[in-house]
Amino acid sequence: MTESMKQVAVPDWQEAPGNDREDDWVMLRVGGQVFETSRNTLCADKDSMLAALVLRHRPKDEKNNKNSVIRIDRDGQRFAHVLNYLRSGTVWLRNVCLLRELQEEADFFCLAGLNALCEEKIQQIEEAEDSKWSMHRSASPRHKKRRGGEGS
Repeated sequence: MTESMKQVAVPDWQEAPGNDREDDWVMLRVGGQVFETSRNTLCADKDSMLAALVLRHRPKDEKNNKNSVIRIDRDGQRFAHVLNYLRSGTVWLRNVCLLRELQEEADFFCLAGLNALCEEKIQQIEEAEDSKWSMHRSASPRHKKRRGGEGS
């Protein structure tokens, strides 16, 4: 996990992880997609909106005595990457546009570590692209002529 992902103490109502209590699991509906994950995963970054949401959420709907669903009006495909980040502390995207979209989600959910990680990956991709293009330009005959190199 990254430095910015601070662990949260287990709330009073929640037993230690690994006991598979039904209360340890949370159902989320994000953009129409259903996700099931542990409270500990959602609380991986204690300063996030997700941690705040899950810590105040009641695990059961007392009226119907069944697990309630947290609904979030965001893009479900993007949220899958947010959830994977909370689980593993990393992001496997290699596309600048997708990383920018994920940064929007990081801003929305107050995940500073995810935002910083996306920015770092974007910089790496852009630097690699710049390097590739500068090597390509310096190797082209037209560029060499303008610089007074071979062929002038």
